[in-house]
This record gives sequence, structure tokens and C-alpha cells, in this order.
Amino acid sequence: MPEQDRRFSYDYLRAGSYGWRTVEERLCETFQELADQLEDVLPSGREAALAMTKLEEAFLWAAACLARNRPLDDDA
Repeated sequence: MPEQDRRFSYDYLRAGSYGWRTVEERLCETFQELADQLEDVLPSGREAALAMTKLEEAFLWAAACLARNRPLDDDA
């Protein structure tokens, strides 16, 4: 499994309702696409590794934002 597949997989998120699952899947797909593009254009090295690390950090913060703001089942 390529590194970015592991870093930006849906496994980091716990899906709630169908609507939230769609948002979470789109988030994963968007970060995965950007990671693939960066891997294609950036030469290997420290700076590229840092760029991927920061992208992973941004993904995790975005996932946390979704998880913390997901409506409760009781509120639906």
C-alpha cells in the first residue's frame, strides 16, 4: 500500500450518517489527490517529506473538525 494511501485513508474517520460519510469520503479523496500530485511533481528530499507531513497534519485537523462537529443521532 503506497504511503499516502495509508496516510489519507478513510480508516482515520468514523462515519456517521450517510450525509457525513459522503463529506468524509470527499475529504479523503481530496487529500489523496493532492498527495498524489505532490508526489508526482516534487523531487525526493527533506522538503518533500515535510510537505507530505504537513498535508497529513492538515488532513487530521480537518477530520477532527468533522468529527467534533458531526450532529448527534439524537439531533437528527
